[in-house]
Amino acid sequence: MSAGFPAAYRSGKLEHLAQGDDDAFWRLWALHQRRLFEICLRLMRGNQADAEDALGSAALKALNKTRAHAGHITDLRPWLSRLIYNHCLDLHRERRRRRRAENAQITMAIDPGISTSIPSSPEHNLWSNEITRFTEITVNNLPRHLREPFRMRIIDELSYQEITAVLALSPENVRKRIRLAREALR
Repeated sequence: MSAGFPAAYRSGKLEHLAQGDDDAFWRLWALHQRRLFEICLRLMRGNQADAEDALGSAALKALNKTRAHAGHITDLRPWLSRLIYNHCLDLHRERRRRRRAENAQITMAIDPGISTSIPSSPEHNLWSNEITRFTEITVNNLPRHLREPFRMRIIDELSYQEITAVLALSPENVRKRIRLAREALR
């Protein structure tokens, strides 16, 4: 392990982790937490809330993985840094997948005839990406009074009753706004 650790931690604390000593892990985590947060902050593009969330979820992941791999870890700091890096990349990938799914839902809501299946060629992939980008921009350009109920219905999949309660509108008004949003998007 690195020379920056107190001697007590250099001599066998990882073995304690392998035996289920969670306190040993949290003491080691505390030593690296500031540096790991800096890594999260950089990887989450400066968004402090996202970095804090990433660090919290990575801590639990690290606890579980450290238990399983404690006997094979020779230097904890780079091992945790790599785990944080991979975890933040996974979070970015998951967000991208969610955005694509949301955009596909919006596209299908606007025109159910548009296929959102897996593209069969690079040209189809390019075309699909262009439609998705255009749809996202168009939805974001809707007036707020149309955009909010539309997103709640299509992306959040709330019922008309739930949207009515959240926005304090009549059911007829919610339906009308969603219809007007669809017409504007077409």
